[in-house]
Amino acid sequence: MRFFALFTLGFFLLFPSGSFFAQTEISIVHPKFTLHGAPEDSALLYPRLTAGVDAVEQFFGQPFSRKFDVYVFPHRASLDKQWQQDWGDPTFQSACWMVASGVAHRLDILSPRVWATEACEHKAADTLALRRLLQHELVHVYHGQHNPKPDFNGMDEMGWWIEGLAVYASEQLDSARLAGLRELIDKNAVPQTLQKFWSGKHKYGLSGSVAAWLDQTYGRSVVVQLLSCTGTDQAMSVLKTDEATVLDRWQKFWSAHH
Repeated sequence: MRFFALFTLGFFLLFPSGSFFAQTEISIVHPKFTLHGAPEDSALLYPRLTAGVDAVEQFFGQPFSRKFDVYVFPHRASLDKQWQQDWGDPTFQSACWMVASGVAHRLDILSPRVWATEACEHKAADTLALRRLLQHELVHVYHGQHNPKPDFNGMDEMGWWIEGLAVYASEQLDSARLAGLRELIDKNAVPQTLQKFWSGKHKYGLSGSVAAWLDQTYGRSVVVQLLSCTGTDQAMSVLKTDEATVLDRWQKFWSAHH
């Protein structure tokens, strides 16, 4: 199908030939990404994605290494179909809280317009949470572009780092999650291995706080070095320590920062 391009300030709008705004989907071309979705979704998400890209690049001190695509899915069934294909599981059915994902070459998101009926734990009207969610997924895209496994395939045991970094760099490590973390520490209920951090009710606080501690203790340059790690042992090698020592120092740090 041929496309016409409408030149605008800083990006292009692509429409199927002969259709213009009558179509239900448009593509907006930004220097760093192309956004595919309904006009209503694009109007909501484009400025937030643009701001998110800037924030992620500022956090890491370097730009995204290549362009990527952002796809907005009009309903959960279509999103599940995409994830079934991406993850090689034709039986996969997403949980209601799952509304987005990010890897090196793409970011997928369920249209916020249907969150009220097809999602839980998310409210489209909460603009701060939406900004942080998009930035979280953009961190995954950036991370994937700087990792030998751009889709994080086979890296489940690194969830503490993959997700923790995204939580921290997107400012999702808020006071409520830190309060939950401190409760775990006070009750001596912290998991004994990093692999178990990205699980359960307090996974955001646990994993995000490790990334925050690493950044404050080792510095941003080491955080950037850790982007290329594909396993916890490799990460410990970069840090020149072992997992037990990391867990001990991390817990002492947050115990002292009540």
